[in-house]
Amino acid sequence: MQTSENKIPARLHAILAREADKAVVFRRGPSSKTAILEWDLQTDRFKLGQWFYGSLYPYRCDISPDGRHLVYFAAKYGRGSSIDKYIAERAAAEMGEIDSLSFSLDRYRRYLRRRDEIAADSKTSKEIERQVRAGEYYDCSWTAVSRVPYLKAFDLWFNGSGWNGGGLFVDNKRVAINHLPHTKDVKRAGGRFVEVAPPKLCEGWGECKGECAMVYFPRLVRDGWKWTSRSAALDVFEKTLSRGLTLRKQFHCGRPAAGHGCYWESHEICDADGRTVVDGANWTWADFDKPRKRVVFAEGGAIFDLHDKKIEGEPKKLHDFNDMKYERVQAPY
Repeated sequence: MQTSENKIPARLHAILAREADKAVVFRRGPSSKTAILEWDLQTDRFKLGQWFYGSLYPYRCDISPDGRHLVYFAAKYGRGSSIDKYIAERAAAEMGEIDSLSFSLDRYRRYLRRRDEIAADSKTSKEIERQVRAGEYYDCSWTAVSRVPYLKAFDLWFNGSGWNGGGLFVDNKRVAINHLPHTKDVKRAGGRFVEVAPPKLCEGWGECKGECAMVYFPRLVRDGWKWTSRSAALDVFEKTLSRGLTLRKQFHCGRPAAGHGCYWESHEICDADGRTVVDGANWTWADFDKPRKRVVFAEGGAIFDLHDKKIEGEPKKLHDFNDMKYERVQAPY
């Protein structure tokens, strides 16, 4: 589904809080601009928090059970890190600058080896510690915990790549961070939240090889979805509704295309015999809002609901996000 101007609609994803009538909405578009909004599920009012200009990964995010906090993974690729700059400066001081006039393959290989040695030595470790204490350390990607619907970090873990990152709330004060294997991301001063080991439902994190499913699939299972089938290109999850109905989520993995990235979703509502009652092939996100006995879903850049007693009726549009424009907003804390 596209807008009247034949533009790609806003891409939407939401996470419902487990113990509160709150949710967080990620509204992406165009391209690298994502808005964070708070959704009051009782009133269906949406409050804009902040925009992020860069890469933000909703599938690697989570909302705390009380709906107050967000753990997210974000990146500004191409920026590099403060310690990369330090390593490059040390290597250049010892071996000279590498440029087109002095380049030779052998010299370049020796330069790279020396950079690796510098990166692993004790002097660099001490420099990292100094930068962290001084608040000078930065990197191209990070996991953070903030207050919904803002992005200003209370706690911050620098990642440095597009692999892994993000996390899951174990409860309102404890969070499991999706670190790179056998590593500990650089954490800047914080401490409001306690980092704990991943719960048992995350034991398969490594099978997803650093991609979004490492966080998203355990989150779905935790939140009541049953993982029913798996293949190279499609994972299927189901959630039981009322009146013998089932909401089926199909998580696709493939090449990016217009309107979605390399991961996207389609849905359907089935009866007790597995027959399709409602075709949600164009729903880009869906979940069951159990307290209000309704299916909520995103399509064409808007969020809708369908109440279980009128499941085959006309869905109600709760909010259209297509006309939102990027703006700078400061967090109020």
